[in-house]
Amino acid sequence: MRLTAETVYDADPDTVFEMFLNEDFQHQRVLDSGAEESEVEIRLKGDGTDGAVITMHRHLPADILPSQLRGRFGDRLTLIQVEDWGPAGSDGSRRASLLAEVSSAPVRVTGSLRLMPDSAGGSRQSLDAEIKAKIPLVGGWIENGAGPVIRSTFEAEGRIGQEWLAAQA
Repeated sequence: MRLTAETVYDADPDTVFEMFLNEDFQHQRVLDSGAEESEVEIRLKGDGTDGAVITMHRHLPADILPSQLRGRFGDRLTLIQVEDWGPAGSDGSRRASLLAEVSSAPVRVTGSLRLMPDSAGGSRQSLDAEIKAKIPLVGGWIENGAGPVIRSTFEAEGRIGQEWLAAQA
C-alpha cells in the first residue's frame, strides 16, 4: 500500500532540521504521538552538515490499531523507525530514507521523507512510503488498516513540531 502525507512548519528547513536533531523534541514527538515509552538515538554524520541518522523505538499499546488487527500483535507493539537524513541542498532542503518495522510482526514501511522550503517562508515535510505486511491471506487487510494509523501519526507529529517551534521562539 502506498502512503503519502504532508505537514507544514512555520520555520525554515534549517530550523526544522535543528529541531529534528534535538533529543528532547524526538522523545516528545514519540510520546505525544501515542507511545508509552521511547528510546531515541541521534547520530550525526561527520560534523552534522552531512546529515544525521535518527533511530526511534516506540513502545505502543496495541489499542492504537483498528480492533480487527489487535489480536494479531499482542498487547504492545514496538515500532523501530530509522530516518537517514542527507546533507542540505543549496535551498536548505533535505531528503531522508525511511525504514520502520514492527518488531512483533512482518510489517515494514519503507520510503522517503523530504524537508523543503515553501513559498510562505516556512517548510513542508512530505512522506512517500510503501507499507508491506507479509502475512498470508491478511497482509493487504493489515496494510489497509495500518495506513490511516501511520498517516495520522505523521500529521500529529507535524502539529507537535509546530508547538515545539512556537514554544522555542
